Amino acid sequence: MPLRSILLIGLAVIMAGATAMLARSLLSEPAQSAQAPAPVAEKTAPRILVAATALPVGKLVAREDITWQSWPDDRVHDSYLVEGKSNPDALVGHVVRYAIAAGMPVTRENLVAPGERGFLAAALSPGMRAVTVPVNSVTGIAGFIFPGDHVDLIVNHKVEDASRQKRLASETVVRNLRVLAVDDRTAPGNGADGDPTPRPGKTVTLEVTPRTAEKIALAQSLGTLSLALRSLETGATGQSGEDGAGAAAADTAITATWDEDVSSVLPPVDKPGAKVTVKLSRGKDVSVLELPKE
Repeated sequence: MPLRSILLIGLAVIMAGATAMLARSLLSEPAQSAQAPAPVAEKTAPRILVAATALPVGKLVAREDITWQSWPDDRVHDSYLVEGKSNPDALVGHVVRYAIAAGMPVTRENLVAPGERGFLAAALSPGMRAVTVPVNSVTGIAGFIFPGDHVDLIVNHKVEDASRQKRLASETVVRNLRVLAVDDRTAPGNGADGDPTPRPGKTVTLEVTPRTAEKIALAQSLGTLSLALRSLETGATGQSGEDGAGAAAADTAITATWDEDVSSVLPPVDKPGAKVTVKLSRGKDVSVLELPKE
C-alpha cells in the first residue's frame, strides 16, 4: 500500500477518535450539572427589638433594657420593631405600660412616650402617688439629679425651743424617693437627644406613698426643701414606706440636726421634754432627782 494511503487512513482514525471524545464530553456535562446544582443563597432572618431583661409596669426604659434579636420571618408581626426600620434610642425614657418578659418583643403598644396622655400614671408603681417639689441649682444638686435616681428629702426651718428661743433645725423627713421627672423631662438625659449634660431644673416630681405625700405637702409650708442624692447601690434598697408600698417607697425614719450641732458658739438647745438634775442634801444624805424642765 502506498505511503500516502497509510497516512490518510491514520489521520482519519485520529480525527474519528477526537470526534468521539468531544461528543462524550458534551453529553456528560448536562448530567454533571444536574448532579451539582448551583448553591442557593440563604435568606437572613430579620432582627427585632426585644427586652434584654424583664421590664415591669412603670419601668422607665433605658438603652441597655432593649436589644436586637433574630426572629423567624414568618412570625414577625406588623407591630414588631424591625432593625433598619426603627431607632431603639428613640424609646429611651418611655415608660412600660404592660409588663414585658425578657426576650419578648417590644412594641409601641407596650410603651407610653413622654408627653403622651397617661404617661405619669403609667410610671407610678401600684398604690403610689406623684408629688412635685420646687428646687433650684443648690437644693436640686446643681442639675445632677435625673429621672430614675433616688433621693432623700430634707426640710430646713425655724423652730422655738422650750425656752421660746428661735432656733434653726434641719430634718430628713423622708428617705429613698424615686425621681419620676425633672421639670417636664422624664428621660435620663436632659433633652430629646438624651444629652446627659447636667442642667438645673425648677421642679422635681417624686414617687411617694399617700401618707408621705401629705408629709411633703406640710413640709413645704414649714421651710425650705432640699434633696440629697443617694448612691446607686443604696438607691432602691431602703425600707418600705409606712403604707407598705414596696421597695421603691420611702422609709420614714426622721433625723434632725440643730444649729448647736453646727456652731459651737451657739447655746445649747432647750429641747422640749428636757430634764434638770437636782441634788437634795439632808445632813449626810444626798439624793439626786431629775425633774422635767419647765
